[in-house]
Amino acid sequence: QAQGSSGPIDDRNRFGVSGTSMEFKYQVFSPIQDRIGLALYLEPGYGTIEAADGARHQEIELEAKLLLEKHWMESTWIGVFNYTVEPEWAKGAGDAGFQTHLKMEGSTGLSYRLASRWRVGLEARLQTEFEDVDLNRAEFVTAFVGPTVHYAAERWWATLSAMPQVAGWP
Repeated sequence: QAQGSSGPIDDRNRFGVSGTSMEFKYQVFSPIQDRIGLALYLEPGYGTIEAADGARHQEIELEAKLLLEKHWMESTWIGVFNYTVEPEWAKGAGDAGFQTHLKMEGSTGLSYRLASRWRVGLEARLQTEFEDVDLNRAEFVTAFVGPTVHYAAERWWATLSAMPQVAGWP
């Protein structure tokens, strides 16, 4: 029995393609050239393996994001806000029909340029999921907050963040 689980987990040690997705992103306004940056993001996807337990299933999802970005003081400060809506239709191996869920997420961050290649910041994320796309039936709500450190070289960059859960329901 796995620690922290309510029962034994079946051995699902096998090879399989877990799914596929495509990402489309369109920049409406540039955060450098315009007063505020605005981009639209769309990611249709199809999955065949449940991430939580490895069970076979079918899942269709359509993730849509609104991405906002604002620069202040010649990009010394950068603020972002992202809003995500993701409807999902999932069906287990023995299920007759698809179950519908709606995930929503709001995330925001603020970063400060310490030196030419270094930034530090703070991020926050609020996630929730609704059963049967009913906004009155939240399955959970979680909030995460934490620091970030970012380094940018000429041809690559890396960001380290730690976002512990600070609140949640149930």
